[in-house]
Amino acid sequence: MYLHGGWAFSSIDWEDAAPFVAAGFVLMMPMLRAENGNPGFFEGFYGEVDDAIAAGRFVSELPYVDPGNVFVAGHSVGAVLTVLTVMMPSKYKAGAALSGTLDMKIWLNNIAALRSVVDLTDPEEVRLRNPMAFASSLRIPLILYAERGGMARVNADFAALAERAGKPCELEIAEGDHMSMVAPSVQHAIGWFTGKIRN
Repeated sequence: MYLHGGWAFSSIDWEDAAPFVAAGFVLMMPMLRAENGNPGFFEGFYGEVDDAIAAGRFVSELPYVDPGNVFVAGHSVGAVLTVLTVMMPSKYKAGAALSGTLDMKIWLNNIAALRSVVDLTDPEEVRLRNPMAFASSLRIPLILYAERGGMARVNADFAALAERAGKPCELEIAEGDHMSMVAPSVQHAIGWFTGKIRN
């Protein structure tokens, strides 16, 4: 399961995730509620987590998918959703989050799409969407990919919180910027998911 970046699916997202197909994975990239003309209402990292969990359940029930080896990965917005998803009961075995801003207290003030649906004056609205507030809730192994000078610090902070809570979370520093780090990170995630790479 690959959760795209941005606020809608585009062909670039498919190109980013295509190496999973080349490596022999069954790949699904869901378009979530209110995206790309879908019904529903954009909730900004809330109900969308339910959609990501439901997509994993759907894939796990396909006759040609090994239900014990279903993984979730995502970039940017999709990375934040990935982290929130692996904190909930699901069919996923492990997750990989690429260049996600995991502290909503920092990010919400800068994203117009979220300001339209999240009441920033209500601390609880922010907390419920904030991965950093729930690092101890990880249920499955998670690897975080972060570029130097970009998302490295906030991802390192999250990984440290998870480690202190005894949760399986690793940080991998990737070369490149927010976009160019995707290709090497996907390749590393393929190795990590298949057990060929162990950090």
